[in-house]
Amino acid sequence: MHKHPSISPDILSSRPSNPADVGGTAVIAAMVECKLSKTPEANVEDLESERKKNTTENLRILQKRFGERFVKGTLMEGGGYTGGAARELLAGFMDQAGFADELKRIIPNKYGALQLLKDNHAYIQATLEKHYKDGPTYERQPVKDPYELARSVGYELTGPFEFTSEFVPYKKQDYRPGEDICTFNNPVGRLEEYHILWLRHAEVAKTLPADQLSADNLSDEWKTYLKTIGRYDESSDSYDIAGLRPTRDDPYGTSSMSVQISRKGAHVSVKNRYNHTVVNPDNTLDSDLDNVAYGLKRAVYARVGREDLMSRTSVALAESYIADNENGIHAYKYEEDNVYYGDYEYIENGVVTTIDRGRYDMVSPQIYVPKSGKGDEIRLGQRAAGITEFAANPDIRYLHENSTKGNKEDPLVELRKAYAERDHTELVQMLSEELKAQNWAAYDTYQNTAVKLRGNAEVITDAAFAGLLERKMAEWRQNGVTDYLVKELIEKGSRPNLVAVPNVAADYKQLKALAVGFGESQPYPTYTEDAFLSKFTSEELSGNKGDEPVRLMIIPSGYNLQYGTVEQQRAELKRKQDNTPELGFKSISTLENIVYFKTLRARGIAMQGNAIGSMTFSRDIGVKERSGAFGGLCVPCSSVNAVGRAIMAGYLVGSEYDGRLSLGSNL
Repeated sequence: MHKHPSISPDILSSRPSNPADVGGTAVIAAMVECKLSKTPEANVEDLESERKKNTTENLRILQKRFGERFVKGTLMEGGGYTGGAARELLAGFMDQAGFADELKRIIPNKYGALQLLKDNHAYIQATLEKHYKDGPTYERQPVKDPYELARSVGYELTGPFEFTSEFVPYKKQDYRPGEDICTFNNPVGRLEEYHILWLRHAEVAKTLPADQLSADNLSDEWKTYLKTIGRYDESSDSYDIAGLRPTRDDPYGTSSMSVQISRKGAHVSVKNRYNHTVVNPDNTLDSDLDNVAYGLKRAVYARVGREDLMSRTSVALAESYIADNENGIHAYKYEEDNVYYGDYEYIENGVVTTIDRGRYDMVSPQIYVPKSGKGDEIRLGQRAAGITEFAANPDIRYLHENSTKGNKEDPLVELRKAYAERDHTELVQMLSEELKAQNWAAYDTYQNTAVKLRGNAEVITDAAFAGLLERKMAEWRQNGVTDYLVKELIEKGSRPNLVAVPNVAADYKQLKALAVGFGESQPYPTYTEDAFLSKFTSEELSGNKGDEPVRLMIIPSGYNLQYGTVEQQRAELKRKQDNTPELGFKSISTLENIVYFKTLRARGIAMQGNAIGSMTFSRDIGVKERSGAFGGLCVPCSSVNAVGRAIMAGYLVGSEYDGRLSLGSNL
């Protein structure tokens, strides 16, 4: 991938190299020279007088609108101002007629204006330079074929689409469960508002996400990327993938991108394959198609009839900022269903809607309460419909993150706490319904597994199982397991999975038969490392204890052990068991993980796809390591990979990886 500079050459050539000269000194000099050459009779003193007049008027307007701090910086204790504000950062434009009004258009909200200016100084600088210079140079060059341009760098460009059926299939093809882009939620409405195209890399089907890489499956694209970011050791010809996490512009994130260009207004978005696994996924490659192939931006804009968008600056906005249809810049807290929520405003399809600060207090970007204490609160987004499912939307996460922050004198701190506690209470109630809904899949899997291992004699009835679950759920509510699960959902998006395991000691031959049987209904047969796993006892492989016929537990969809070696994770497990014994943390045995796979499938979850590996991978740190099949000390591990192959093998104890523990076991 060829990522070009986001600032056009004409802008770069005119910008001063000395940071102290930021403000466009060279540009202003050129402007003055231009004025003199066009009007030879002009008096230099008259021009200087006009400049002073413009500067005075611009400073007056800006100070009235944004305040003295925005114009001059912070007032120092001994007098004077610190600088680093509009008067200094945009000095090159202060003497231009109408500059203050132009800046007010670019920064429409006076709240947080100075931080916005600092965060987006390069963007605002380039926008103003383009406004005060001649038209863009792109008009002098012929438009290229966008499809050929994309192919020249390994991409296939499709669209603009006329029907939703043309792009909705990408959901199944390219996206991991839980990472679908919001466009798939309302494709008809989205197509009415936007021109939609798609960029898919030639190797999209083979490109793995960062969290599934190993030394053996690195593609050429990943190798090039790792070299670019300094994770290649030339002396050993090796790539460092330890701790590598998904990032927006990595090979997987950019291997399938939705390009969306508003039919009206000025909103352009390039959406990421990871979606909200990464930060600001709607601004992939800075939403600048020239970062895919130079010239592609204009070619695509021309193809959809929006070449007028080329008049916009190509410098990217900072993270967590978005432009409206008038090219005004707005800060936002999060995005939900293509609506961007900020302080007292939200932006949808480039249209800004504001909430009256004089009448309402902002509890969260989706909840506003009347200052008078009378009248109805305003609820936006998913809040407008209330919490209807066991899920933590972005506003709930925002509220929990901010319920204990801020100035203690801020009256909204207590209000935020109250709403956060209300959310928590509602989610606790929904958790009970969620676990009850998983009851029968857990029981059927338990019954099927128990019969295969021990026959019908030891299988408890469904009524007895339901009673056991009811008692366990009451216990989990009392001892804090439920609160922990809700906290994990809010903070990490990790969901609970109810698993019921026959409490037996099954030998490796029996466990292999279970795993092989599971693989018969998968796209690929199960892989097992027999020589290694057969070294472990039945008790080690099964994890059974006590005399109860079934052990109930929760296995989370997300990791709950820090990334590290087996030794480090054993130490963390001990700390958890010592500090919170009531939560019942324990390592997941091979039998328990196989039953977990079967239970997920019984609930209708597709046991393949890019997300299933991180949802199922577990290594049993609770047993003593043995020599692995290929050398080195290992512990048992099991998972289902992206293509649907179940794996039972060994994992080196010195290798670092995320870890998963079960909790809430009745044994």
